[in-house]
Amino acid sequence: MVKSDYAMTTKEVADYLNISNQMVYNLITDGELPAFKVGSASRIMFSDLEKYIFQKKDEFITGKSDVFRFSVNNLSLKIDDFEIPDMSFSFPKGKILSILGSSGSGKTLLLKAIAGLLPIHSGEIHMGRTRIDILEPAKRQIGYVFENYALFPHLSGRKNIEFPLKIGKKPKYVINDETEKCIKELDIDFSYLESVPEQLPEGIKQLIAIARGKNHNFNLFLMDEPMTHLDASHHIMMRMFLQKLVRDLHQTTIIAFNDPADALALSDYIAVLGNGKILQFGESWEIYHNPASLEVLQLISVNGVNFFEIEIKEGQILTYNIPSDRKDGKYIFAFRIDDVKISDKGFEVIIDNAQFYDSNRQLSICHLKQNAEVKFTLLLPVDSPKEIRILPGEMYFFNI
Repeated sequence: MVKSDYAMTTKEVADYLNISNQMVYNLITDGELPAFKVGSASRIMFSDLEKYIFQKKDEFITGKSDVFRFSVNNLSLKIDDFEIPDMSFSFPKGKILSILGSSGSGKTLLLKAIAGLLPIHSGEIHMGRTRIDILEPAKRQIGYVFENYALFPHLSGRKNIEFPLKIGKKPKYVINDETEKCIKELDIDFSYLESVPEQLPEGIKQLIAIARGKNHNFNLFLMDEPMTHLDASHHIMMRMFLQKLVRDLHQTTIIAFNDPADALALSDYIAVLGNGKILQFGESWEIYHNPASLEVLQLISVNGVNFFEIEIKEGQILTYNIPSDRKDGKYIFAFRIDDVKISDKGFEVIIDNAQFYDSNRQLSICHLKQNAEVKFTLLLPVDSPKEIRILPGEMYFFNI
């Protein structure tokens, strides 16, 4: 039998939710819980309480509530001639966000602003419902790994790792235990730990910087270009290591990258930055497959992009007889160099030059048979014939 609706006192609601009377009054005052007056006392309908509980469950599951999100709202700052004019984004706490952009796009400035190392002119930064931009940097509970590592040059690797715990006045046994735990988790060779930073390889410096950042009491982990100074082989290994580390941390993480392969491998969300502005923000899969502009496509593509001007008329790309569902008009047509297949239909291509890329593919410099001025690069099967037809997998059309 369904229980009929009835009015509850604030005490009954407090007992039902296992919270204080004052918290119930706060919910009413904030407009989250509908109430009405009976004399001077407030009453809440049981049906409204059920709706509130259902809504909170849904917000918890979907991460839509402010309580469960990291948010930057209308952030503005200016350093010398560079400006971040009005930036906003938000994503669920516990997820990984990559800030992707070329050098000079504003990635480091944004991270430093979040960490409190640069003053902001306006805007707000929230971790859940806590506004952190009004807090001193030391009180923001942020772990930060800088691009240049920012290790103390006079301290050994071990003492650099211990430093956050020491300034946090942790007991000696906690410092020892936590340091040993970090060293084992990051698989740092013990032979490096007594050396100062200038005596260490780049990869070890990076691991020590990560271990030190990890030893902070943090709710937010920031990393600025964590793989910039590594050679190719160490770069791949570090990417795999970081992927495991950030997943195991289960903490809100923001990482700045200029390599789309790193961003795609590590992140749940991507913010593509250009000249201090967010060109596109969204889930990694969405950004990769549905770039909002040619610039975003170029920044998110691992091996590069080909593009040239085409015209569509009556459902066909003129000259090349390739079907399209776009409206009639002129477009910039683009596709990734590694996303093509040889087909009996498609663009007629003449290969001008080819060089080894890997055991299965060659990097081919080509031009269109119908228009020699249109040149581009393709990753094709080894020993592809000089004249072929190619059909791009995902085709992108951008208005001129």
